[in-house]
Amino acid sequence: MILKALKHIVTLLLVLLACATLYSAWSVRMPPSELGAQCLCWFAFPYMWLALLASAIITFAFRSWFQFLCCVAACAASWGSAGRVIDIPHGGDGELPEGGSFKLLTYNIHYMNYASEMTAGHVRDSICGFLLSSDADVICLQESPPLSAMVWWPQAGQPIKRLLETYPHIVSSGKDGGGQAILSKKPLRKAELDGMGKGYERSIIAADIYAGDDTVRIVNCHLASLALSGEQIDAVSSDRTMDENRLTTLRKAYDKMSIAFAAREKEAEIIAESLPLTHNETIVCGDFNDTPISYTYRTITCGRKPLTDARNPRRVGLARTYRGNLPPLRIDYILASGGLTTAEYAEHDMPMSDHKALSASFATRR
Repeated sequence: MILKALKHIVTLLLVLLACATLYSAWSVRMPPSELGAQCLCWFAFPYMWLALLASAIITFAFRSWFQFLCCVAACAASWGSAGRVIDIPHGGDGELPEGGSFKLLTYNIHYMNYASEMTAGHVRDSICGFLLSSDADVICLQESPPLSAMVWWPQAGQPIKRLLETYPHIVSSGKDGGGQAILSKKPLRKAELDGMGKGYERSIIAADIYAGDDTVRIVNCHLASLALSGEQIDAVSSDRTMDENRLTTLRKAYDKMSIAFAAREKEAEIIAESLPLTHNETIVCGDFNDTPISYTYRTITCGRKPLTDARNPRRVGLARTYRGNLPPLRIDYILASGGLTTAEYAEHDMPMSDHKALSASFATRR
């Protein structure tokens, strides 16, 4: 009798888990302003999907066919979403034509002050040295210090000067040049995104570059951050006992998350609405501060000018570009419109920032 009751409880829990997983995948169609707290299920999706997969294996071993079919059906129905947050190698790098191709790198450099175990000068020189060694034709930086003032910093070394000499063409946000920046070996032309009002010029910038006989628009963005404090990150990510202080900290963290979700909703809609207004092929890259299971990602990639994710994983595992003290998250992207061929996607995991750097090579199809 007890075993039968336990079996019914397990079945109910698995059905609820399957429904929650499917809802998480489906709910990205709804804006955060309507979903409210339910947006948090987007962060939980990869763990729920993996739990379903593990449950399918266990129930198959025990020949619990209803539970097994329930888990398999939910996994299959949400397979497309799972493929964006769980790395499964597919295909090769592809090849690009020799003429008109270029390499792009995007990197949130955390104002060059993330690695506390390194001196400020060492962090700056290490980042600049990496950017130079990448041999990218275009570099998109998020959370960049004012580039024009870099050579005057204390302990500024030769890598900083060489970086500015190698990439003399710069488009940046803000009056002081800090925030987001696009650096190029070849001339850039700053582009204005139609419909972008005041307050977004620091988070979203755009520039046009020439790739062979074609012009490609590059949109570099750093969308609204969660801006969680160290204490709030610890409360979210730790497994310590829930007490009144932690509960208060979690409430404050949730308030910040709600504000950030709503802000990214507006930013994503601005980007998506501006993309079809140019006839040029387009690359959107940067730090979205949202996972691929989110309204932000879906709005930008599935608009009237669809974009394809350049990511090409090399190993099996949870997709992760954020290196900070939170559960593994993929929040940095390189997305390209259909007229561009993509190859040589790579992720660069280094200690100088709380984000990985991403790079990919592109060429126009015609």
